[in-house]
Amino acid sequence: MNGKNQTKNNINAGKTATGRRRILNFKKKYRTAENKADQGFFFAKIGLIFSAVLFLFFIVRLIYFFHPMQKITSIKVNAYQTDYHQIIDQAGIAVGQPYARWAGQQKSFSFSFRKNYQVSSVDLDLDPKSGKAFIKVHERVFAGFVFYKNAWHRLNRDSNVGNYVSVPDGRSPIYTGFNLHSDYFKQTVKNYFKLGQLSRSAVSQIILVSSGSRTKEIAIVMNDGNLVYTSPASIGKLELYPQMAAVIRQRNLNRGVIDLISGNFARPFNDQDQKVLNDADNRR
Repeated sequence: MNGKNQTKNNINAGKTATGRRRILNFKKKYRTAENKADQGFFFAKIGLIFSAVLFLFFIVRLIYFFHPMQKITSIKVNAYQTDYHQIIDQAGIAVGQPYARWAGQQKSFSFSFRKNYQVSSVDLDLDPKSGKAFIKVHERVFAGFVFYKNAWHRLNRDSNVGNYVSVPDGRSPIYTGFNLHSDYFKQTVKNYFKLGQLSRSAVSQIILVSSGSRTKEIAIVMNDGNLVYTSPASIGKLELYPQMAAVIRQRNLNRGVIDLISGNFARPFNDQDQKVLNDADNRR
């Protein structure tokens, strides 16, 4: 009888120990899961804070880049032949427009000039602090204009006849009396292009003299009305034109003649000079 009770007690004790182990294992697993949950929540908080910092940084950069309150305060155009108003009108940019409208729009800004034969490309730089816009125009620079086949045409820097224009634009010279395929003409254009920008822009017309004692010489009409006689090889001397023109003003001449061939820098117009201009007008 006692043996049976002892066996029964041993069985009950084993069950109790097993139950305790199960309870301990459960608590251990629960604490492990709880710790993992706490760790996951901690890392989630870190990730949320990091995301918030990145978002704030992005907003600050966005505000710095676009300057939503800034406006375009001035526009400066750097171009040689292309007109200032033509550039800003074609681009659509204007003083008073929001800075953000043009920030980061370099490609689309340049794309608006794709049909302008005078422009190769355009660079737009903006100053976010002052709102100033700087436009650099990369132009297809032309040598001037020729009257060819009863119409005006542009002349490129290689002395080739280009596209038709209704009238010369006044920013590069007219060539008159030349054989457009001759080496003499090509040398004239080449040496004209060797001049600095200011010297080139001072020239209104380049004439090949066709009669009189100056036949085959070049007569250059300047924008101020003075006349310069030269040859293709002597065109480079036009870099000194401001000093030559000053001598003409000192002599109180309304229009003067500068002869780079003979070295006479200041004399009045005479009938032969006027005939050169009249013949050029008749040959257009």
